[in-house]
Amino acid sequence: GRVAEETLTHQGFRVVTLPVRSPVQVLSAVAVHDSHRVLADDVAAMAAAAAATRCGEIHLKDGRFVATNCVVAATHTTISYEPGEPLVGDDPCALALRALDALLSPGSELVTVVAAPELAADISRAVRAAHPAVEVTQVTLAGAAGADFATSVWWGVE
Repeated sequence: GRVAEETLTHQGFRVVTLPVRSPVQVLSAVAVHDSHRVLADDVAAMAAAAAATRCGEIHLKDGRFVATNCVVAATHTTISYEPGEPLVGDDPCALALRALDALLSPGSELVTVVAAPELAADISRAVRAAHPAVEVTQVTLAGAAGADFATSVWWGVE
């Protein structure tokens, strides 16, 4: 991040770094970007969108799926499913749905799922079935190299 920022600044670009904890927060920031807006106003809108996105992720660890980094971004408060324990299981769809049930609140309108194509589709279907009033968008990591991306899931709730 810092090296890219310095390089681009040296090349004459105006660069601003937004604080995010998840790839899904980046998507929220980009969604509200407006190149016609004054830079400071655009940065404020993008930062607010990223901060308002509640997010979480699942990764494969020691042969089991583990839900981690489930935070309410605006207050940086970790959501605990069990006292001090992350969600662990064999079914990433079931884990994602349990985690999303905790993150979805009245007024939530959008869930974004980022994962390998089949996994993103499965989780999106499960969320739509459990929460029909919420729009679900999926971003797939088609052709992503490495087992980490094939078994990783990120989600955001707005």
